[in-house]
Amino acid sequence: MKIRIFRIIILLFIVVTAFYLNGGLSRLLKSPTVQAFGDLIVDFHIVGPIFNLTNIKPGDSETRLIDVTNDGSVSRIIAVRGTRTGGIGLDPKIETVLNVTIKDGSTTLYGPKSMTDFFTDSLTPDGIPLNTIDAGGHKTYNFLVEFPTSANN
Repeated sequence: MKIRIFRIIILLFIVVTAFYLNGGLSRLLKSPTVQAFGDLIVDFHIVGPIFNLTNIKPGDSETRLIDVTNDGSVSRIIAVRGTRTGGIGLDPKIETVLNVTIKDGSTTLYGPKSMTDFFTDSLTPDGIPLNTIDAGGHKTYNFLVEFPTSANN
């Protein structure tokens, strides 16, 4: 009986130690989709690339909402940069037909422009400026990628 209790205590100690060394309770409570950029808290609502388009065909579209909160004491300029994570070659044709639109509510801040233009426009160190969020403010941006029905397969 004493050996069984001793084994349980050792096993419990190992589990607690492994849990602590892997971030403990704070890691469990932290959302993997939220990142901080200085005073800006950004919730992408998804882990990994914002868009991962597979089997997309003419007429399809995908929308992603991104929440940005300014936890600072001064207004912050919000900008976006795109990073190409897939595709084959230097000029994959799908990027030339997909359209990107970014909105703040019903106000269009960017686009509709081709995905190629989006990547090119966002190459600058500051990215594509969207707008400014006042101190303590919050905005939800709507990112839309469309495959126009007028495009050929």
